[in-house]
Amino acid sequence: MHRKMALKDSLINNPLRLTRIGKGLSQKELASKIGVSRQTIHAMENGRYVPNTAVALRLARVLGKSVEFLFPYSPDFIDADCIVGVDQQNTYAEKSPDRLVVGEVRGKKIAWPSASLELNLGYVEANAFRASSEGNCRQLRLLCPYSEIEKQIFLVGCDPALGMLSSRLARYSDFKLWWFRQPSLKALSSLQLGFAHVGGFHFPKEHPKNNIASGTEALAKTGGLIFAFSKWEEGFVVKPGNPLNIRQVEDLLRKNIRFVNREDGSGTRILLDSLLNKAGIQPHQINGYPIELPTALDVAKAVGYGFADVGLSSRACAEITSLDFVPLYEMEFWLAIPHDLILQPAVEKFLDFLKSGDLKDDLALLPGYSFEALGKIVKEV
Repeated sequence: MHRKMALKDSLINNPLRLTRIGKGLSQKELASKIGVSRQTIHAMENGRYVPNTAVALRLARVLGKSVEFLFPYSPDFIDADCIVGVDQQNTYAEKSPDRLVVGEVRGKKIAWPSASLELNLGYVEANAFRASSEGNCRQLRLLCPYSEIEKQIFLVGCDPALGMLSSRLARYSDFKLWWFRQPSLKALSSLQLGFAHVGGFHFPKEHPKNNIASGTEALAKTGGLIFAFSKWEEGFVVKPGNPLNIRQVEDLLRKNIRFVNREDGSGTRILLDSLLNKAGIQPHQINGYPIELPTALDVAKAVGYGFADVGLSSRACAEITSLDFVPLYEMEFWLAIPHDLILQPAVEKFLDFLKSGDLKDDLALLPGYSFEALGKIVKEV
């Protein structure tokens, strides 16, 4: 029974079979194109026959894939060095995520739960799953050739514009960019811990831990480069027409105004606390200060649905949700990359892509944003 299940599993996940189906070819049609029998194709797809070099090269040419992709000789199983969010919380194996995205950072196999992506994007394709619910919860079954692991780029940060990068990078190369949404402080922590290649962050200029200070601290042990990514307008999102006439932070002191906050550690939360401190306002004086939401869009939706009267978000989120916007601040979002990761092929490709003109033109269409400094080096640490 186990043998039958293994054969069935190898057939379902066979790269040759999946690529052939993707090209719309039957086994007979593919066999005709490369000069072998249909039975030979069937045997290769079932893993019972390994082709010679000439046949493998013809298959690669016809299907538009590398020989290594079609016939991966790498192991099916790997042991992850770290499963993000699981190892740090000492989670038991039965609570470990089943679907994961695996990449390589500094030679270590780092696995992120796919749910970290799905909170932003809906269900996404994983490239590995947990091999067993018992015993070693770090043993993973790969759903891609082992060589693909080096082509994964992990980007952490909270700017919604980062979501545009993944699909566009796929057009330029065979590298895969995964964006995991994290607030600024957590993103820099993930970068320092070696969970990601690129960390995005934004803090108010006036704050002691501003962009320069926080980025420098995050790269203190490795050195690295800090790049500009975006600027956006930060301010109050309010109901159309601003019926409660909310114009400044002092207006939040009115008891009839329901506020909704961003999560602790986010640049927006730090901005709010800075504005309140400057105005001499204590957090407990704000109706709704303890209510936290994870993203700027969540804040705008809460106001749009009537759960709150006001929140701190961006102009872009206000326009998406058809709300009015009261500008308060211009926020700069930067990217930090450790020095030892910059020359990795996947990261080099990412930086080339970041500086491409058509990407900048596309991003520039987002409301309330500026990408004039996109890709420019802000500081070398």
